[in-house]
Amino acid sequence: MDKFNVVQCKSSPMKLSSNVKIGVIGDSWVSGKKLDKAIIDELKSSGINADVVSIGQPGAKSRQIFRNLLLDSSKPYSSNSLLLDDGVSFIVVSAGVNDAAGHIGKDFYAQHMQDIVSAANSHSKFPIIVELPEFGIEEPSDSYKSELKHDLYRIIFDGGKTDIISDYRSALKTKLGTTELNYKIITFDPIVKDYSSSIDQYQNPWHLTEEGYNRLGTYIGKSIVIEYRKLPI
Repeated sequence: MDKFNVVQCKSSPMKLSSNVKIGVIGDSWVSGKKLDKAIIDELKSSGINADVVSIGQPGAKSRQIFRNLLLDSSKPYSSNSLLLDDGVSFIVVSAGVNDAAGHIGKDFYAQHMQDIVSAANSHSKFPIIVELPEFGIEEPSDSYKSELKHDLYRIIFDGGKTDIISDYRSALKTKLGTTELNYKIITFDPIVKDYSSSIDQYQNPWHLTEEGYNRLGTYIGKSIVIEYRKLPI
């Protein structure tokens, strides 16, 4: 286990090259190129030339993010081009906030994250997964109608429990741990360990500040460097 507290890591079949191309997929945490520059800068500081292509859909749950990987490239939010691009070596996945906030169930989340990893591996890509981030899951929704639905889902799918972040994280580790897939999960603790004691890192309960996203991008970049340097020449 390295200094970035990697939870689970499996080897990649890729080979070292002079440049690396990275795809980043996810929800609103990825949209607007929030993470791109910090990832590129971190790799550059380690002497690695990198291109980053990010495709994020605000509000998307893990199932939609998986579907976007298979969606025709002419459709909005399609990330299929990342699978088909032989130059893409790593696919970073930042997802789960909408799954957890919507209380759609840990098994639903874990299954679709596994589907994402499987799709990436089938196209010789190595996924780096940011575990479900810490966020203000106990904060009320802005929408009364939405809050009622979430309460119902919370009872049905999450046993009435509100803060289920650790449950969803564990479900993903367990799910992927039963497979032979190649992937790496990185913990969110180096960014924020506890929402309630780090509210200044958030612009609202569900999103980091610009500084927070920069820190996350740098952290992801460091994790990519670790995997890049393991690749055979």
